[in-house]
Amino acid sequence: MPPSQEVKKLKKAHKQRLAAEANAARAEEFGRPDTDGSGEGKKRKTTCEADDDVLEAAVAAGDAAARSKSNNGKSNNKNAKKQKSAAAAAHDDDVGVGGGDRPSVEELAAFREEHGIRVAEGVPDPIIRFQDAPFPKKLIAALLKQGYTSPSPIQAQAWPIAVTGRDVIAVAKTGSGKTCAFLLPALSRIVKQGASAAPDMEMVDGRFRPAAVVPAAIILAPTRELAIQIGDECAKFCGAANAKVVTLYGGASKGDQLRLLRSGADVIVATPGRLNDFLAPPPGFSVGGWRWGT
Repeated sequence: MPPSQEVKKLKKAHKQRLAAEANAARAEEFGRPDTDGSGEGKKRKTTCEADDDVLEAAVAAGDAAARSKSNNGKSNNKNAKKQKSAAAAAHDDDVGVGGGDRPSVEELAAFREEHGIRVAEGVPDPIIRFQDAPFPKKLIAALLKQGYTSPSPIQAQAWPIAVTGRDVIAVAKTGSGKTCAFLLPALSRIVKQGASAAPDMEMVDGRFRPAAVVPAAIILAPTRELAIQIGDECAKFCGAANAKVVTLYGGASKGDQLRLLRSGADVIVATPGRLNDFLAPPPGFSVGGWRWGT
């Protein structure tokens, strides 16, 4: 190696050694205990550490307060929503209990005489005011929305009988409100028991197929036109009970009607022939393994 390069290398090493010694001396002086009473070296380190501790404590306290506030807010909102939902559900499911004095015996007798209502002995009194009807308030609200101001004669006398589970045979003219007379007691029961879900899948002959459809009410109509009319009328009130209505009639696709049934049906309106098609398909005809449930 040439002499000039060796000298440069020695000078560089000497400078590095001097710099290392100087850094070591400064570090030793910085960490040296307070000997002259000024406390400068120790005071600087202590202040930094104290500031760090205070900052960490403040951050921790802030995080804890934020979490507590967030949890309390969520809990309060959740409880408020639950209470509001429960109150709304209870309000909607309240049964009409009437307001003021109930109609007298003379008023009820006059109502029957005026409308020519003839009943057997022991039949409940007619309900001549909506506020006395034994239905959830949301069903009564649906009636009022359709323009009814008071129960029609067939409704007034059929409702108190039907809600007790007794058989009713009633005769009334067209447009007298017969559909609501037998529909609302059924919807009232659906509201109390809950709407039916879509049928589950079950194993049949080695294949998974939908289980039987079990409606809460079946309405039979002699003609397809009347079945469609009743189905449309039912649709006006089924929404208030969260119920589904399916109309079955001839001259339409069985596949489409079957798909509606498989999505769940609380009320079925049907003509006898089409209903029988679903109950007992003719030999060689398949409707996807659907059968009636009991």
